[in-house]
Amino acid sequence: MKKLALLVSASLLIPCSFVAATNLTIVSIDSLKIMQESNEGRDITAEIQKDIDSFQAQVQKSQQELMAMQEDLNKKTALLSQDALAEKTESITKKKKDLERELSDKEETLRGVIQRKQMALRDKQLKIAHEISEKEQWDMIVDKNTPGVLFASKSIDKTDVVLKAVNEKYAPQTTMTKQTTTMAKNKDAKKDIKVA
Repeated sequence: MKKLALLVSASLLIPCSFVAATNLTIVSIDSLKIMQESNEGRDITAEIQKDIDSFQAQVQKSQQELMAMQEDLNKKTALLSQDALAEKTESITKKKKDLERELSDKEETLRGVIQRKQMALRDKQLKIAHEISEKEQWDMIVDKNTPGVLFASKSIDKTDVVLKAVNEKYAPQTTMTKQTTTMAKNKDAKKDIKVA
């Protein structure tokens, strides 16, 4: 029994001594913080919020249409024949089902768009983190948000380094996009002047 305990203890020490002997550089990052606080992440969040707001406005409009139809039917109930009442009720029920189906499809599409944007952003940011790890010669990057990571010391946290690099890579793209947009507007304005 003592030999087994000694063997287990020794086997646990071997990996620890191996890590110490190889002098690995292990750093941690907070990928969620990078996604949320990066300039591109904020821009994507703003785009997503516009899409969500537009969807919610469409839901409210649809609900108001259905309520107006139902109120109209309630006002005319005494005036309508049984057949006309049944026809109007069926029409409202069909419209409600159609709107629910349409909104459900749009919600599913919106969720897919949001997920694709977030995954594309995450992939870009992880690529940048990998580039930094190569440059800085980090042997391993651990994401604080990964299941199983219980604790990461602030002394190995490189989130701000990666966040800065992500923002630096995004800044030239943003500047080029703005310049291209400005050039296109100026070109259109020159066309308008020539026509006049």
